[in-house]
Amino acid sequence: MVIKALVPFGCTQYLIFSNRIFSIMHAAEKKLPTAHTRFLGFDLLRGICALMVAIYHVCLWEHIADLKVVGNYNVYIFFVLSGVSMTIAYADKFADGMDLGIFLGRRFFRLAPLYWLLVLCHGHFSRHWAQVFLNLTFLFGFANATITSRVTAGWSLGIEFIFYFLFPVFLLGLRGKWQPYAVLGLSILVQLLFIDFTIRTDENSLADAICYTQFASFTAYFFGGCLLGKMMPKLFSIRIFTWVLWARFLCTLAAMEYYSASSSVLALKGLTGFLFLAGCLLCVGISGLLPLSLWGRHIAELSGRLSYGLYLLHPLLYVQLSRQLKLHDALGAPLFCGFVLLSAAVLALLLEKYWEQPIKRFGYRLLSEKKANFKI
Repeated sequence: MVIKALVPFGCTQYLIFSNRIFSIMHAAEKKLPTAHTRFLGFDLLRGICALMVAIYHVCLWEHIADLKVVGNYNVYIFFVLSGVSMTIAYADKFADGMDLGIFLGRRFFRLAPLYWLLVLCHGHFSRHWAQVFLNLTFLFGFANATITSRVTAGWSLGIEFIFYFLFPVFLLGLRGKWQPYAVLGLSILVQLLFIDFTIRTDENSLADAICYTQFASFTAYFFGGCLLGKMMPKLFSIRIFTWVLWARFLCTLAAMEYYSASSSVLALKGLTGFLFLAGCLLCVGISGLLPLSLWGRHIAELSGRLSYGLYLLHPLLYVQLSRQLKLHDALGAPLFCGFVLLSAAVLALLLEKYWEQPIKRFGYRLLSEKKANFKI
């Protein structure tokens, strides 16, 4: 009961925190952090979210627990992180005339190497050539991502790429003094109405999942992240006690995980959905302000590097290790789940270094031939 009570408490603190943000924004400079600025707390949170999604999946497949909403909201935090990171890295570049094609190309080469590898591992190209084409081009988000994704948990990448296409429009919404907050309120309203319209039951049905996993269900998360990205320069200059930040971050994250573990799909709707949205924004905002020691910076960097691979690789490894190598019977459910998570993390780091990074650098060199001097 005490932990559950932290959810409304955390959201109340979020409103107070937001009021503080508004007052700061009145005097904020227009210049955002450059692309060289890196908030390592975001990387730490990415790793935590990827791990929680993987835990949700393996616990579900092993019939240990159904942590549906835990899996949902840790994916939704990814959309907030994407919005804040894109705004910090690219808002000034778009203001200076960055070409949309260059931006999309950079995002494509960031996501494509590992995703393409998993699509190729899936096979069955001749029978599903249209679906394969949509996946290789990341256009499957426009064709109902849940159905067309060839990779387990890959649906979110299709939604993500829609947000990349719309990113210049979101930047327009950040202009002015009060316009960003009006746009955020409108996006929250549209999001909650869309989810309420598409989810008609309190069951975790596949039909509901197919209906609501559309970009309209996550617009407020992404734009809320964009707004946080605009706010981060001044927020980062606020001096807050280290222990206060860490306590607020851990309590909010723990409260969300605990409360959502016992909730149904109705946690996406109405007031509860709004409170969880506020919690997601609060977690991301605080994570960007977390002061990290030298070891903490190394852990955060490692967490960021393995997050994408862990998110995509754990379903494939689960299937291969359980069905092909028969490790499930040898180790038992708890040890097997831990082995899958550890294997996915190690493989994610190896592929990030020896597969993703070389292809990404090659892609960026190709893009630089069109327009140079844009750096990650």
